[in-house]
Amino acid sequence: MGILFFLWRLFEFVFFGVVHGFRFLARALRRLIFRSGPGIAECMGLFITELFESLGATFVKVGQVMSTRPDVLPEEITGPLTRLQDKVAPFDVARIPGIIRQETGKDLDELFSEFDRHPVSAASVAHVHKGTLKDGRIVAVKIRRPGLLRKVKYDLLVLKIFSKFLNLFIPGMHLVALPEMIDEFGAQIYKQLDFQKEAENNRRFRENFIGNDEVRIPYLVDELCTDGLLVMEFIEGLLQVGNHEMSTQEMQRAALTAAHSFFQMIYGDGFIHADMHPGNVFFLKDGTFVLLDL
Repeated sequence: MGILFFLWRLFEFVFFGVVHGFRFLARALRRLIFRSGPGIAECMGLFITELFESLGATFVKVGQVMSTRPDVLPEEITGPLTRLQDKVAPFDVARIPGIIRQETGKDLDELFSEFDRHPVSAASVAHVHKGTLKDGRIVAVKIRRPGLLRKVKYDLLVLKIFSKFLNLFIPGMHLVALPEMIDEFGAQIYKQLDFQKEAENNRRFRENFIGNDEVRIPYLVDELCTDGLLVMEFIEGLLQVGNHEMSTQEMQRAALTAAHSFFQMIYGDGFIHADMHPGNVFFLKDGTFVLLDL
């Protein structure tokens, strides 16, 4: 079964590469011949973004990192990649009751009086849904994408094999230590797939920022947190950085709060949020700094 899945995943790499490669060529030719549509560099940015979206979580994570590096990559590349920060195609929500039962041993209706099957957000690793527990608490339910662990495992294997081929056929490529970089990247990915680790981080951040009203971290419903499921406080009114609903004064206050928080993480606690792209960092209207995906 493992070798079949590996071969299927390898086929997907080739298939999506060809499909999105033809889209890139069509856009580029339109630009060159008719002088319309996006420029060549932006065509490349769209190609990378769409390819990463099709290939799934491992590559979406790579794209998220790339999107935060305008110091290294041109805006035509980072611009399209920003949509990977919080806009990823959802999985089939019909699978949710089975996942909840597998993770908790209970049916959806046993745990929630209300559960919105339309995701509040669909990211590379998980869906987030809004629900109401039987005791009336409104919660965010973070559900890991089904089959994700296996897919990431074989993605990393394909990348590792590809990197070894590059080392064989490109002189000096071994100096880049690409296989080792993939190993390190894989270790970080697996940490993000382990929701028990995220729950542990959440508790530590809440302890570090206890008494600080400028920073808000959602509390957990511990008895419903597992390797593939997190249930936590639902925070209403989240605004992304630069949201037009915030006045200049509110944005300045929010930026100052964020700066204070960063300094505390680095110089006070020695424990930082290492995945702070705009899909994980929010503000409330009053300038409160909200940290998610810890």
